[in-house]
Amino acid sequence: MEELINIRISEFQFSKRHEKIFEDTGFTLNKGEIVGVTGVNGTGKSTLLNLILGFIKSGNVNCRLNAEFSYLGDSVGFHPNLDYITHKEFFRNLVGEHYTPFEFFDLKQEYREKQYRHLSLGNKSKARINLSLYQPYAVMDEPTEGLDADSRLLFMEKIKKNVTSGLLVSHDADFINEVCTHKVVLENHKISEKIKL
Repeated sequence: MEELINIRISEFQFSKRHEKIFEDTGFTLNKGEIVGVTGVNGTGKSTLLNLILGFIKSGNVNCRLNAEFSYLGDSVGFHPNLDYITHKEFFRNLVGEHYTPFEFFDLKQEYREKQYRHLSLGNKSKARINLSLYQPYAVMDEPTEGLDADSRLLFMEKIKKNVTSGLLVSHDADFINEVCTHKVVLENHKISEKIKL
């Protein structure tokens, strides 16, 4: 199997809190797998994604990425004073000419022209989803937050058609079971073996 992500953590803790998050653990994502990352609050789900993507650096973490991943997180890269169209141009300049976002949701023109801070929670979520996901490999952190039931179902169907490999952190167990091929559980400073769904 083609390996897309391989991370090995000897130890990781936040220095200010001296709270150990991970110890002697690791994880591999293979092509064709969408892995749900679960665990109770505070076990390091979002921290794991940040370590994989290099948003957090640590000498005790060895991570190899063998592909480029879209990242869908909570307002990361979105400026409150910019509108949808300006954000799209910004991301194209940042990512490159191959940036062609999936734009899963049909946002009305009036919402495309509003500053991000003036959008409702649901439309902020749709804007982030539309512009953050642009290729079949993706890392997603709580992507359904703010979506109503119909939008969540549409997003689920679009993910199945467009994202072939990736990681998904979510408290929504039903969403993970519908979208993911496997899951891992974070507990006792460890990442469990992958569980096939």
